[in-house]
Amino acid sequence: MNFRVSLLASAIGLLWVAAPVAAADLATDAKAFGARLSVAAPSLSLDGNSVMYLTPGPGRITVAVAGDLNTGQFHTVTRTDGKPESLDWCNFTSSSKRAVCRFGGLVPWQGSVDNGAPVGFSRLVALDLDGSNPKLMGQPETAHDEWIRQYDSQVIDWLVNSDGQVLVNRLYVPEADTTGKLVYRVKKGWGVDRLDLTSMRSNVVESPRQAAGYQTDGLGNVRLMSVFGDRHSGSVTGEIKYFYRTTGSRDWKDLTSVTNLLDPEQGGKLVIASEDNWKDVMQKEPRTTVIGSHGFAVFALRDDKPATIDGIAVYVESTNSRNLKELSIYAADQSETGPFRKITTVTLPNYRNMRAPLHELKFEPFTARYVKLEIVSWQEAGVPNGYVGNMQLLGRVR
Repeated sequence: MNFRVSLLASAIGLLWVAAPVAAADLATDAKAFGARLSVAAPSLSLDGNSVMYLTPGPGRITVAVAGDLNTGQFHTVTRTDGKPESLDWCNFTSSSKRAVCRFGGLVPWQGSVDNGAPVGFSRLVALDLDGSNPKLMGQPETAHDEWIRQYDSQVIDWLVNSDGQVLVNRLYVPEADTTGKLVYRVKKGWGVDRLDLTSMRSNVVESPRQAAGYQTDGLGNVRLMSVFGDRHSGSVTGEIKYFYRTTGSRDWKDLTSVTNLLDPEQGGKLVIASEDNWKDVMQKEPRTTVIGSHGFAVFALRDDKPATIDGIAVYVESTNSRNLKELSIYAADQSETGPFRKITTVTLPNYRNMRAPLHELKFEPFTARYVKLEIVSWQEAGVPNGYVGNMQLLGRVR
């Protein structure tokens, strides 16, 4: 194993020796704005003989590198130029010849509320270890897609005992403007397919539905499903329902429901706040309000009862330097005035989520009767106030 580690270190060193010497101004910029990691997202093959990782190239380029730990031979698998797409990770599959990589970035979308505001996207691609035969793993896009396909798929089980197959959670988008077409797509939502990464043939495991996600038992069996509650208008209710399956059964059983504890209809109350605009944070429909720096608010949960909380969801209308960046969460059990204990600080993405109205951020569950939210920072430092979207505090009343 020490021999293999030495080979990996040597390969990384050779890669940088072969790279052009950085110019002085580039080195200054890197020092000022932060240099990228030389090795990121490492993946080891199932037999332990090969490794794959991401490494930065010149400028915005990101390179996926694979190598044989026995021979010490390393080569480039693929690369992205960062204009706008950039590699997030690459993983080996159960096949010795194919890999899966995810790339994504921000692109302007003319259909957005702000007419051209950047939105995040990601795609999964299967390719040979030499970079050839790349194939997108999501449902193929058409000019008639009813809505933007921000994300296309997610691997939920790598099926390590198969020969290059995976279980993938795929987004199905129906087609619109189908006048004159005899055949068109009507399925919508997220479904699970068993996908062969060589032939790209797939078999349906779970038909598409308005599900938030699926999980398996690691043996190829889909055992958990989460579903967003929604209204006829299309807006979400703030409730997420979880279902499970027993061994050998295809029937879904109710596991538990997660409620938006800030929803006034669920008994959420704003009891203390730095300013009146915190009321807008409790609105059901996606919206944004302006709140001063270091603003805070204290919420009482339903009938002042203890609740278990394990997540927060926040709406981001569009990318903006004055958007909320960091939010601290505190808990109290005795009174709305405290004493409060700090639970965590969450960092929000600075882009609109087209897959779901709100960005959902999870953390270790905690129990409390009162929750305090406090603004820590904005995307740009030094501004006196900023934009805060409506929020949902996700949990269950005990």
